[in-house]
Amino acid sequence: MSSSQQKESTTNEKANFKSQNLSPVGYLWIPKSQEWNVVELKTVTNGALPNHGMFMRLMKSQDIDKMQPIISACKWTANFPRNYYINYMQHWPHLCIVAELKGKLCGYTLAKLDRGMEGVFGHISAVTIKAEFRGRNLGSRLMAQMEMEFAKVKEAKYVDLFVKETNKNAIGFYEHLGYEIHRRIPFYYDDCDALEMRKTLARAHDTPISCNAEKTKNS
Repeated sequence: MSSSQQKESTTNEKANFKSQNLSPVGYLWIPKSQEWNVVELKTVTNGALPNHGMFMRLMKSQDIDKMQPIISACKWTANFPRNYYINYMQHWPHLCIVAELKGKLCGYTLAKLDRGMEGVFGHISAVTIKAEFRGRNLGSRLMAQMEMEFAKVKEAKYVDLFVKETNKNAIGFYEHLGYEIHRRIPFYYDDCDALEMRKTLARAHDTPISCNAEKTKNS
C-alpha cells in the first residue's frame, strides 16, 4: 500500500469511527460513553445490602492503593505494578470501573479493546469483588457494564478473558454469564494452564444483557 493509499485508508477509518460517535483514546478507538459516569446499582440482591447507596464509577489513580487489600485477600487475583493500572486508565478510561458503597471500594474491573487475527475484540483483564460482597450480583453487573461498552464498538465481535484452569468457581461464574471455553493456553500462569473464555457481544437490537444473581462465591 502506498503512503497516499494508507493516508486515505486512515482518513476513511477515522470518518467511520466518528460517524459511530467514538473517540480516539490510546491504542484503539473507544466509545465516548458520556451517558454515564456514576451509575447507581439497583440490582443488589439477597437483602444483605440495600438497593441504593452502591455506585459504579470510573476508576481514579487514588483508587489503586484502595484496591490493594481486595487484591491481596484473593489468591486468584494477580497484583500488578502501579503503572499497569495507570496505563489502563489512560488508554481505556471507560473500561476501568470500581464499585463503592459509602466511599469504600467493593470491587473493580479492568478491560481494554484489542485487535487480533479475527479483528477488534474486548478483553477483560481483571474483575475482583471484595469477599463480603460476593454472591450479590455485583460481579455480574460489572461484567455486564463492560460488555455494553464493548458492544458500542461496531467492529468488536466478542469479549474474552483468561482464567486459571484450577479456578473452578470463576469458570462456573463466567459460564453462568454465557462465556464458553475457547482454548487452553499451556504454561500461561506459573502454576497452571489458562483457559481463554469468549462470549459473543450482544447489540442494541439483541436481547439485553442479563444480570442474574450469581451462584458462585468467587465474584
